[in-house]
Amino acid sequence: IIKMNRQQRRIRAATIAVTGMLIMSLHPVPVQAAEVTSQDLQQIQEGVLSWKNSGETKLLSGELLDGAGTSQSDWYAFDVSRMGLEQKQDAYLSRLQDAVSKIYEDLDNSIKTMKVTDWSRIALTASACGADPTDFGTDANGNSINLIEDGTWNCIFEDPGKQGLNGYIWSLITMDSKNYEVPEDAKWTREKLVDIILDSQKEDGGFGLQKDEASDVDMTAMALTALSPYEEKAGEAAQEAFAYLSSVQQQDGTMITGKERTSESTGWTMIALCSWNRSPFTDEAFIKNGNSLYDGYQLFFMENGSVIHSLDGAEKEEDGNSMSGYQAVYALEACIRQMEGKNRLFDLTDAQPISKEKIKEAGGGLPELKEETEKDKEEAIQDTQNRSLVITSMLVGIIAIIVVVLVIRLVKKNAKGQKTSKEDDDEW
Repeated sequence: IIKMNRQQRRIRAATIAVTGMLIMSLHPVPVQAAEVTSQDLQQIQEGVLSWKNSGETKLLSGELLDGAGTSQSDWYAFDVSRMGLEQKQDAYLSRLQDAVSKIYEDLDNSIKTMKVTDWSRIALTASACGADPTDFGTDANGNSINLIEDGTWNCIFEDPGKQGLNGYIWSLITMDSKNYEVPEDAKWTREKLVDIILDSQKEDGGFGLQKDEASDVDMTAMALTALSPYEEKAGEAAQEAFAYLSSVQQQDGTMITGKERTSESTGWTMIALCSWNRSPFTDEAFIKNGNSLYDGYQLFFMENGSVIHSLDGAEKEEDGNSMSGYQAVYALEACIRQMEGKNRLFDLTDAQPISKEKIKEAGGGLPELKEETEKDKEEAIQDTQNRSLVITSMLVGIIAIIVVVLVIRLVKKNAKGQKTSKEDDDEW
């Protein structure tokens, strides 16, 4: 049955590709008159960073520096490092080491509150900034922390897939970010993860977060990005996945999540194309009504440099948000790297190393860490939930006090011979 399904998918993908070629031969697709350059993309990146900077002399300072270890800070540190900007990465790495050591002070509790992709994000950020994630900080016993070992080879979460397909995807991306040698006792190898991801491909060629969920643009693009170093083994699956992405691209060039056109979905599709050395600007499978992915992506950028999440939300977005911003910067960096023939976005073998001594020295000059740091989206949601619980508890307490007062009054009345009916008791 599996073989039949795969064969059907191949036929479907080939049919879509041939049909597209026939349509384009009858109605040639206009290509942008003005060629987009890497300098154009760099200017947009700088606009996003300027918006995020908010007056700091360096991006990796202030709240972003103190927030090391959260997605809202780490991905911006990753961004500027991949762009080749000097942003005091040594100081950021010192803060990030402290955050990692704190995680390992009570690892059992950290595993309950964190996800395997947190290990991937921190390892990728540390590596992009110039550190060695296989020797990054110390645990409660003073032992060196190996983020690659604990996050991938012998995952401390036992199964990276507990988080869904993205757990396998990001574990593979992290493994391949540098030429890490597979340990002999590794439970999770590159080959095993590639097989799991390929076996998760759905009938329409896409990938979903869970087996019982429909294909998702973001997840499909991430899967393609992770599989890009394995062209020989994953080539046919990639054709099917790109055919799925092409089939759901909108007429304005954007990509959708659910029923909304989002910057993240559009950006990640661009990353996937670049990972397979295909152009998000001129690839004919991704030009609809004369609009490329890049044309669609530009619709999300505001005049102040920020990037909005959706074009189809319940309320029109007037200003961008942090997550859309950092994803836009690394999506554009993927394009720049593909245009200039550099390493793929997540191939960090070209990252400039920073010595442990320099990181330690930079940490010695930092002020004491603030207790309140910039929280990421999930932390903010959790805070909101906690506040809701507090308010609910207060209301319950007030109601309880009222009930107690009324009961006391009732008891006093009963003591005076003023009895209530059964119906009255039920109402109370």
